[in-house]
Amino acid sequence: MDFGKFIQDVKIRTKNGGQDHFEIAFSFESANILKNNRSIATVPWTSIKKIIVGKIDRLTYDPVVICLCDSIDGQHGVVFEEFMDGFQEFLMEVNRRYEIDANWFERVNRGAFISNWEILWKCN
Repeated sequence: MDFGKFIQDVKIRTKNGGQDHFEIAFSFESANILKNNRSIATVPWTSIKKIIVGKIDRLTYDPVVICLCDSIDGQHGVVFEEFMDGFQEFLMEVNRRYEIDANWFERVNRGAFISNWEILWKCN
């Protein structure tokens, strides 16, 4: 591991009570997940084959997620969680870019202790 990156992670974790900081950034070309200010995952918008959304039951909290899949079977992709900084802006960008009705968030975010999944979009 790069020593400079290690020190950066330690500083951010110390500042955040021992937790890493995750953030969503997007541009005209791609969507990215940043961990402690470094890109750890990038998905070009042009490579997306399917968009799956859902709520994951994690016992103490149930995050809503957006998965941008780069395979039509939905097995490969990047998952963006609602607790990542920038999620609301990212959600609006996905809805706008793929002409998706924003009501999906309420549909999947129902019920405690259950997971809800829905395919929002897939390429033809």
